[in-house]
Amino acid sequence: MKKCLTLENKIYYFDNNKKIYGAHKNISGNVSNISGNISSIRGDVSNIRGNISSIRGDISSISGDVSNISGNISSIRGNISSISGNISGIRGDVSGVSGNVSGISGDVSGVSGNVSGISGDVSNISGNVSNISGDVSGIRGDVSGIRGDVSGIRGDVDDCEITDEERRKGINIEDLIFKRKK
Repeated sequence: MKKCLTLENKIYYFDNNKKIYGAHKNISGNVSNISGNISSIRGDVSNIRGNISSIRGDISSISGDVSNISGNISSIRGNISSISGNISGIRGDVSGVSGNVSGISGDVSGVSGNVSGISGDVSNISGNVSNISGDVSGIRGDVSGIRGDVSGIRGDVDDCEITDEERRKGINIEDLIFKRKK
């Protein structure tokens, strides 16, 4: 694996013993021991694996499959529209994250924050949403695996697949809430 080093806020790497300034375009491998700001990194993260708890910065220019990545994303912000994969190992505050989550799957039990900037299909996402708040108008899909306190969530329920007949008859909001068995 080629190493990317940061010194005096300038990112560079070595290729054939020659120092090259900027982020390497073909980084792959385990990122568990990498820390710092990734705001200058661009590219596909499909071949990267490991814990990203010490990484912070803007991920707007990063794309790829995050299935093998875990860690705390509280210091990460940006657009996640190009990211796909299983996010079961990711936890943290997503308040600075925006984008389309249609390609993302996994358990969001460790995720918290404001999801107002997030849109897409949540059919493959499960977990506890008790610490999530914001406007979910742009989110659609099967929410049967999602549970938690939704009092801080607002948005349009048109994508709940309520039939016209059910609309005419009227909907009891309690019928839409899963009750825990005691």
